[in-house]
Order: sequence, then C-alpha cells, then structure tokens
Amino acid sequence: MPVEPHADSRVVISRDTVAEDLGVGGVVVNLHTLRPTSFDRVGMSMWKALSAAPTVDGAVTVLTTEFVVDRDVLERDLIEFIGELAEIGLVSIAEGPSVPEAGRAPQAKIPAVDARAVMGQRHRDGLQALIALAGDEGVPGDVVTVGPAGASGAAVAEGPISVLHLAAGCGPLSEESLVALCRRVVAGGLVIVDDYDEPSRRRVVDAVRADLASASPLEIMDWSRVWWRV
Repeated sequence: MPVEPHADSRVVISRDTVAEDLGVGGVVVNLHTLRPTSFDRVGMSMWKALSAAPTVDGAVTVLTTEFVVDRDVLERDLIEFIGELAEIGLVSIAEGPSVPEAGRAPQAKIPAVDARAVMGQRHRDGLQALIALAGDEGVPGDVVTVGPAGASGAAVAEGPISVLHLAAGCGPLSEESLVALCRRVVAGGLVIVDDYDEPSRRRVVDAVRADLASASPLEIMDWSRVWWRV
C-alpha cells in the first residue's frame, strides 16, 4: 500500500533521473524507462524545492520564498504533486530519519542505453509529429527550417508558412528577422524552437513573442524544444 505524504514525510528523488530547466518549465527523464515528463513553471519550482529540502515541510518553506500563497495552499498542492510523481516512479516517500549512503541497499543498474541518443530520436520524432499535425489540420503554407546553413523551405519564396522550425545550431537569432518570419506564419500554424534553454536564444524568442503580442502558451515538447500555435 503506497505511503501517503504529509508535512514530515521525506521525499526521495530517484537518482536515476535527469532534469532540464527550460525557464517556462522543464523536463525530467527517468533513465530506467527513458520516459520524459514535462512540468510547467510551477511544477519545475516544486521539483527544485524537493531536490533542495529533505522533507515536505522543508520544500514548502523553500516555495514560500518564490510564491505569494498561503502556506496551507502550497502544502496541499505540493502533496498532490508528490503523489503524481510517486505514481510514475520519479520519487519515493519515506518515513523516519534518512539512511546514510553506506547503509542504503544497492540500486539496480541503469540499462546500458545512451539516454541522450534516445531523447534525440524522440526529439526528431516529435518534430515530425508536429509537422504532420499541421498537415492533417490543413494549415496552408510551407514548412520553413532555419538551420546552420540558413533558411530552407519557403523562405526564399516569401510565401505563407505553416510550420516555422528554428533548428538547433542555427546560430544567433536576429529579433528583426525572426519577427519577419513569424509574421508569415498563418493562423493555426506552428512555431517550433530548439535549444530554448540557451539564454540568448530564449531572450530573443521571448522578446519576439512579446512584440507580436502572442497569447498562445509555450508548450514544452522535450528536453530543450518548445513550440506554440499562432
């Protein structure tokens, strides 16, 4: 029977996880299942608080420095979040004092799999799924990819864009040129950004979204990619 967390519970984050903070949220990958789990900004803050504090009560204290919310509300929401994490194996809930490292039972070996390679393949699959989504929905226009060699696709023709993909390694982004490209994305089209965790790219993308008054939320796909609908 699963242990129900409470204020004095210790929440143990699995050592077989890798987390990536994207600013608008983040992704945590279980290295045993290679399953990515995305969090919004609040969820990522809760994950960090659990990483920094040994108990639920301690994590709530950390969160009170970030959110202007009643402590009881933070505790309730955090306990609910912990329950969801426990269900998918990202954390476990323990009672009593922590066990010294030397006294812990040995953990099962992580499979000999290159997690980054697997995530990279999922990254590519996710991109193709989004492009296919735009096609299935009948969004007019062409797919434009801005990569290391510059723009390809409909960029030269100056036609409407259904999917704009800012690929990894495409170099510094100009706010002016990105605004011009985004203005060509038709209603219902998609803008996909790789390497959003890179600070300079994030600043440009956020500035462009503000300039265009984009009300569509940023969606986290995986690892370091975000997208939004125009």
